[in-house]
Amino acid sequence: MPRPEPAARARNGAAGLSSALLALGLGGASPSAAANEDPLDWRWWLGGGIEWFHWEEFLDGEREVREQGPRFTLESGVDTRTGFEPGLVLAVTARFTLGRVDYEGSARGVDPDDPPAAQSDTDYRGFHAVGEAGYRFELHTNHLLELTGGLELDGWSRMLQDTDDVDDPEIDTATGYTENYRVLTARAGAGMAHRLGNGHQLEWQLGGRYPFFIDEYDSGTQTPLEPEGRGSAFANLEWRTPDQPWSLRLYYEAYVFDDSDWETAGIDETVLVKQPRSESYRIGATARYRFE
Repeated sequence: MPRPEPAARARNGAAGLSSALLALGLGGASPSAAANEDPLDWRWWLGGGIEWFHWEEFLDGEREVREQGPRFTLESGVDTRTGFEPGLVLAVTARFTLGRVDYEGSARGVDPDDPPAAQSDTDYRGFHAVGEAGYRFELHTNHLLELTGGLELDGWSRMLQDTDDVDDPEIDTATGYTENYRVLTARAGAGMAHRLGNGHQLEWQLGGRYPFFIDEYDSGTQTPLEPEGRGSAFANLEWRTPDQPWSLRLYYEAYVFDDSDWETAGIDETVLVKQPRSESYRIGATARYRFE
């Protein structure tokens, strides 16, 4: 949570906003293989679920802010993973997120050197889009290897609420504010699909992601910030039955942002603001329905 202070340091709270779209990735098949492939079988799906969100910020090695709590999700997309055959993989996914989480941190703009502790709530509205492409290779009749790459566009609005739960008897209310984030991330992963008994399929994927563009805007100080991205991980696990439209998917996604540079606050040229090192993850479960 960015906290301004005169010609010194400021700190930032949790996460922020946006909305956006996606892109695609890379994958490959030989020209001869592609020529013999059947046309791609695209399927549209719709799903919903819940995720656990966790965000922490660190200043001089000490944790200064923590946000955590459940958020609800609504997803939709199209992909070519409709059967159990090798070949080209293309997928586009969009996820909308909504929820209120607990905030534990400090009240900014009070005492820059020793800000009082504060507890509050933070409302989130988010959009996450993923476009990826790759190829599935047959290792065995019942086992496929999948390699994919792609791009993600993640955006969210973080709305810290006003609170009177401040560890300072002289403060009646700490005023909230809104942050907006937009993040563009490259990703690459490897996974497998396994055909089990009774027609069931288990698919999993592990990979890395790197946020190469991060745009943050703190409305409280009217300051744009650009934290530095670091590599992180993602994982997916999905259970499906080919002759049934329903599937269950679990996912894990993490972010690591290093400190941003000091920036002059838009509301006061004598105040400097920065985004401290931040680490976050979300673990979710969704039920999906595929339309024929």
